Amino acid sequence: MSCPQCLSCQATKCVPTCTQTLRLGTITGAAANDYWAFFANNTTGKTIRIAVDPTSNNIDVDLTQLPDGFLNSNSEYEVWLTLRSAGINSNQDITIGAAAYECFSVMFIDIFDEQDHKVEYLSHTLEIDT
Repeated sequence: MSCPQCLSCQATKCVPTCTQTLRLGTITGAAANDYWAFFANNTTGKTIRIAVDPTSNNIDVDLTQLPDGFLNSNSEYEVWLTLRSAGINSNQDITIGAAAYECFSVMFIDIFDEQDHKVEYLSHTLEIDT
């Protein structure tokens, strides 16, 4: 599936739904800019933007800013980043490893412990699905 901007999104490994901070990757010189991170639910079509204020080259998104119930287990989302001064279609390249990507295809999943309680993660880093 492609991003709303008609781009091909790079598939990533699954991300736990109960993640507080998601590291998308890095952008050289990111701390000098303010960004919007966009999360588009491919099932519902709803898109939410979150303010991102990097303090380093890392792009960390506070997922607790998303409305309750927005991240659904086993749902696919398209995730991309723009400068706040730019339009929704002005994707920024985000680097993971040695490659840069304009958009990610992310599946969120519920993780449970042995007592069947949902496990919460303070942080998670996106990884490319190879």
